[in-house]
Amino acid sequence: MSIRELVHFDRPCLSVRRGVNPLFSLQDEINQLFSGFLGNDLPAAWRPAEPTMVTPLMDVRETEKEITVTAEIPGLKIEDMDISITHNYLTLKGEKREEKTEGEEGSSYYRRERSYGAFQRAVALPDTADTEKAKAEIRDGVLTVTVPKKQAASGKTRKLEVKAA
Repeated sequence: MSIRELVHFDRPCLSVRRGVNPLFSLQDEINQLFSGFLGNDLPAAWRPAEPTMVTPLMDVRETEKEITVTAEIPGLKIEDMDISITHNYLTLKGEKREEKTEGEEGSSYYRRERSYGAFQRAVALPDTADTEKAKAEIRDGVLTVTVPKKQAASGKTRKLEVKAA
């Protein structure tokens, strides 16, 4: 029996994330078969891999006067973050640690979707950024880093006198 007999090419691919590869489509169909047979909870070995690293989502905005970087970092403590600017790169480093509670032994999760781990994100800043005056604040799990721009050079032209040496 060939793979062409196993995979139905006349049906659209069941999974957009898998693209057009027929083997991934076959895997998705088999997973759906077992999911229907075993219920919605597939054994851990059959579930798709879940992300293990926390990566904050961020927005970078530039106006005439400043650059603003906003990052979502819910549940992250200030002491677990490191924010620095080196060679016009704003770097956010941190680690979201798993919270342990008393009486956890003997308990099990029904569902676990929160992720924990270390992250690092870097944003290139333009040459006009005044990194010496940058400031950061956190409110309601949102970090905002504001970097003002240096005063632009005046557009006036100045004629220089040339002297003989």
